[in-house]
Amino acid sequence: MPETLHFQIDEFYLDLQKQGQDMEIMDRDATQQNPFPGLRPFRTAEAHLFFGREGQAEALISRLMQTHFLGVLGNSGSGKSSLVRAGLIPALHAGRKQNRVSDWKIVICRPGNSPVQNLAAALAGARLNATADAVLRPEVQRLLPVLQESSFGLLEAEEGAGAHEKTLLIVDQFEELFRFDREIPAGEAAHFVDLLLTAVQQEAAQIYVVITMRSEFLGECVRYRGLPEIINEGQYLVPRLTGDNVRRAVAGPLGVVGAPVDATLVNRLVREVGDNMDQLPLLQHALMRTYRRRQQQGGDTPISHADYEAVGCMDQALGLHADELFGQLDATGRAVAKLIFQRLTDLSAGDKGGRRPTLMTEIYGLAQALPADRAAVDAVIEQFRQLDTSFLMPPPGAPLQDESMLDISHESLIRNWQMLNDWAKEEAENARLYQRLQQARAEHDDDPSQGWITGGLLQQIVDWRKKTPVNHFWAARYHTAGAPHAHDWQVEQGRYERNMAFLAECQSAEAARDAEIADKARAKAKARFQQVIIAVVSVAALLAVGLAVWAFREKEIAHKAQKETAEALNKVEQEKEATEQQRGIAEAKTREAEANLQLADENLKKAQAEEARARAALAQVEKEKAATEEQRQAALRNFEEAEKQRELADVRAQEARAAFEKQQAALQEVVRLTLAEVDRLIYDLDYNAAHEKIRTVQNLGVSQQEVSDALLEFAFWYAETGVTREAWGVLDTACVLAGRPPADRAAGPRAAIRALNPDRDRFLAQRYFPVMVEIPGGIFDMGSETGEEDEKPVHKVTVSNFKLARTETTWWQYMLYCAAAGVEPPEVPGWGMKGDNPVVSIRWYDVVQYANWLSEKQALPVFYTINKTLQDTLNKNESDNLKWTVLPQSNGGYRLPTEAEWEYAARAGTDWTFAGCNTAEELGDYAWYDDNSEGRTRAVGRKKPNPFGLYDMSGNVWEWCWDWYGDYPKSAEKDYAGPSEGSTRVNRGGGWVGYAGGCRAAYRYNRAPAFRSNYVGFRLALQ
Repeated sequence: MPETLHFQIDEFYLDLQKQGQDMEIMDRDATQQNPFPGLRPFRTAEAHLFFGREGQAEALISRLMQTHFLGVLGNSGSGKSSLVRAGLIPALHAGRKQNRVSDWKIVICRPGNSPVQNLAAALAGARLNATADAVLRPEVQRLLPVLQESSFGLLEAEEGAGAHEKTLLIVDQFEELFRFDREIPAGEAAHFVDLLLTAVQQEAAQIYVVITMRSEFLGECVRYRGLPEIINEGQYLVPRLTGDNVRRAVAGPLGVVGAPVDATLVNRLVREVGDNMDQLPLLQHALMRTYRRRQQQGGDTPISHADYEAVGCMDQALGLHADELFGQLDATGRAVAKLIFQRLTDLSAGDKGGRRPTLMTEIYGLAQALPADRAAVDAVIEQFRQLDTSFLMPPPGAPLQDESMLDISHESLIRNWQMLNDWAKEEAENARLYQRLQQARAEHDDDPSQGWITGGLLQQIVDWRKKTPVNHFWAARYHTAGAPHAHDWQVEQGRYERNMAFLAECQSAEAARDAEIADKARAKAKARFQQVIIAVVSVAALLAVGLAVWAFREKEIAHKAQKETAEALNKVEQEKEATEQQRGIAEAKTREAEANLQLADENLKKAQAEEARARAALAQVEKEKAATEEQRQAALRNFEEAEKQRELADVRAQEARAAFEKQQAALQEVVRLTLAEVDRLIYDLDYNAAHEKIRTVQNLGVSQQEVSDALLEFAFWYAETGVTREAWGVLDTACVLAGRPPADRAAGPRAAIRALNPDRDRFLAQRYFPVMVEIPGGIFDMGSETGEEDEKPVHKVTVSNFKLARTETTWWQYMLYCAAAGVEPPEVPGWGMKGDNPVVSIRWYDVVQYANWLSEKQALPVFYTINKTLQDTLNKNESDNLKWTVLPQSNGGYRLPTEAEWEYAARAGTDWTFAGCNTAEELGDYAWYDDNSEGRTRAVGRKKPNPFGLYDMSGNVWEWCWDWYGDYPKSAEKDYAGPSEGSTRVNRGGGWVGYAGGCRAAYRYNRAPAFRSNYVGFRLALQ
């Protein structure tokens, strides 16, 4: 196993590894401390804080179950990773009461610059439930050959891997396959894609794949066969958050921790986010800072506007926080912080880049130039990755080891921290100077009389070297395009030291030249002085006095009576029989009893009267009760009737809402269809019809952002073709539709387009101007031994570094030139003009004019001098009625490649027969020719590229080269540019109309410079 074996475990993966596959929700104390994640995505443990995307995880699962492959797409900052981490994964956990995944094994990786090794590490980590390098390495070494052997490697690696019924492989930040394409070993990215596609296409295997990718890279997926088709079937474009979604995203986590918030502040945040999903990381960071500030201050009052404004609001909170952290460092810490962030930021990744993950061993090595030790580096990283910061990854608590991968948590930091932006620009300038030094040293190694750096450039490099602490760890980034883990540091140190030694030699040579010049000046002055002495002696003293005078003048928040009476009568009767003497007493008692009886009768009557009154009262109550019940029933009937009316109103409101939504949907469909028609018209280069078509949907009140984005292409076209007034008119409309202020006219239309939508501007620049690929120079065997008439014997040729267009020049690119320069467009082929097809019917003379125009357009020196009136005496073609005199310069600019450069770039360091493959059976994967072209040119860049990343070097169209067609010399000089005269110019590469043999890298053809045909085109080189 090679020593350079390296892999990284995504910090996203760490969420699931604390307790195997268990679902572990953040505890109450941790939640209370920090309910907002800041710049980083939500983690799986924070699912209880993930608000605003309710229902979307279920939609993801539904689509995933149908297709086995799901692409979660969206702009940077739109919440793709958070949706997968805190939405999809928790939703997959079966039996939420038990908080456990019962039938899913979850594997997570990022491609990085070693996608297959990182896949092996993720599979090993999920299988062993571990993250430590020492534990994983033996399993990675076992799995890696299995994955590398064939496209069935993932299926074989997962066969019998565990008790889980299903495997979910999540590839986060899938766009790294394109961002690191120069650092990923040749063919590894395509093999990685084949592993994924082969696995999901075998349904019995129960492997499911989810990728997250920035949507602007969607077009790049055409590089890999089958990838666009499977993404089309399983694509989930992360929806924009509505105002209610944003409101839940703000108020939901605060509700979980019981923190009151001013309702008007929530409304303000909703307005500030608007439709810009790029604001979501900034919103989360500003909320985190606001919450932490209120927590530190204490108090029970709601979070207010003042709290929010104190941290800088959404537009400044991130930059102010970063400045504050930087200001807390000592001088050494600040130097280390600058060095780290410069290394992790990649402006050369240009329009679709920004972050550059780097191994800690390389970071530690870089710091030695300050000098600073590991402890100083670790202290700075801890400062910028603490819980309430999260600017750097891996997260706090993860140990920093040599093989750890350090990365910026989100591109928003690069866009919103001005200091980092300035550092990145400074690093780009440092790299430019070093690469210029390295290039000069290489030229000097080839020819000791060449490459010397002198004058102002030498002084710039010397000044840079004095003020900038660098070493070979720094320089290695600019030596080659190899992956960081593949560096041989001894080799890199040797390269760096040779470059520095060459710089010293240049300084010494410059000093020697200065001394020689000074000596010559002194000698010349002495001779002149002697002449003056002779003149003075011969002219006399008066002239001496005159010379002296001349020299002298030169200087800001309740019944008991009847019973007693009856008992008294009974007693009286008994006592009456006993004694006569007691008769009087008995009579008296009888009278008393009678009196009591009478009283009792009276009491009874009174009671009866009271009972009657009570009955009457009861009857009245019953009567009133009946009336009340009648009233209650009437009220109930009224309520039921009102409820029916309300329900009817609800139905009518729903019908009205449905009608409105249907109308809006219809309008949206009109816009979608119109924009699709606009795209088709632009593809056919009918810009006037396309512009008229888009005007029909500008005022429909729906899809305004999409219309605005589409309008930018017209603004770009008008700006680049010199119709500035029309460009500003389109830009003003685009700003209104996007809800933006009018464009600033001071810096020009292109600057206004970049300010309105930088991604769109970068896309258009790549559409309308060639993308150049660096071709490293070298020695190669040119020609072949096939014996073909147009192929010559093999001989050694040396080629210097140069750049070559990634694809042939397209109709889009050439028609922009025609419109801008007032040049007559070429003859339209029978199949018509298609924007991304190579331009055809181009004469050799047309190409050199286009090259000069493009150089001037990009502020480069023109490469050719063209005299149309002076006939070229070296042109021996009697039928050529133009014979312009075209002479090359040596001062840079766009140009035609030489025949040697073309074949060297096509072979790309191989001895293959074709550009990208070695057999005719493979040719269809790399070239359009008569077996697959269907009788016409095809869109450029749709076949596989060769190892240099060049497309269509074999097939599609024949390409003009600079050289006159003639015999090879026996021993070609370096950068040989062909014979000095001839009658035809060289064509290379074969075309749509030719057979496979004509697509060979060594196959030559020739045509007169004034020749036009629908199978001849070109691509440009750059000095």
